[in-house]
Amino acid sequence: MEWQRLAQNVKQLGFGGVDLKVRPSEHVLLERAAEDLPNAAQKNLDTGRLIHRISFIEQSPVTLNSGKRQHSTFSISQ
Repeated sequence: MEWQRLAQNVKQLGFGGVDLKVRPSEHVLLERAAEDLPNAAQKNLDTGRLIHRISFIEQSPVTLNSGKRQHSTFSISQ
């Protein structure tokens, strides 16, 4: 993903930040998370935007009684 372009678009639209998903075929691929998340955070900070939430599905999804995949969300608040 082009983090600089995303950050500029978010700023132009007037949003205070972004929510990122760490999943296959989403914003951040799991295997690139260690590299891409700090880069995304820095590009957003450079434009005065924040990353509000990071959601991810574990690499080996666990099914619950409902049959849905287990996922985790981290919310970042000020």
